[in-house]
Amino acid sequence: MNTCSICSLKVSNHEDIYCSNHLKAFNNLKKHYEIWNKAFGGLTWVEYLNKLLKLNETGSWVREVICTEMRTVG
Repeated sequence: MNTCSICSLKVSNHEDIYCSNHLKAFNNLKKHYEIWNKAFGGLTWVEYLNKLLKLNETGSWVREVICTEMRTVG
């Protein structure tokens, strides 16, 4: 079984790169991107992630996923 690319916990699906906690954070990021994109009149994925990193309210699992995503796109 594969492990999470962030915390090394087991992943439930061999195609996933995140454990259930980080996968939930990633899915929430994707879901809310559409809302932010409309609200800001067009944000790139990277701009969205950078804005979230600046917020104190952004949780640790989300921050970890953002850092991993930033490495893969940037």
